Amino acid sequence: MYSRQEQVHAHRFVIRRIKNALILGEPDALDLPLARAGAALIGGLFLVGLLLVGLFVYGQIKHDQCFAQPTIDCVSGPQQ
Repeated sequence: MYSRQEQVHAHRFVIRRIKNALILGEPDALDLPLARAGAALIGGLFLVGLLLVGLFVYGQIKHDQCFAQPTIDCVSGPQQ
């Protein structure tokens, strides 16, 4: 009788082979096809967070400039 840990490892191995066969067409591929997707997701979330922080800082600076020297552009937006 196999231990639970050995059964889990065997199950993961079979599932990994099935995924590789469906995605790459090779059941014995050495690389993990979905590993890059996770790294890309994390990198994308980091870039979006960095962009949001940059926009927040820009908004704070622009708001402070309008507060220090109010002009018509600061109060009602650009005139047409």
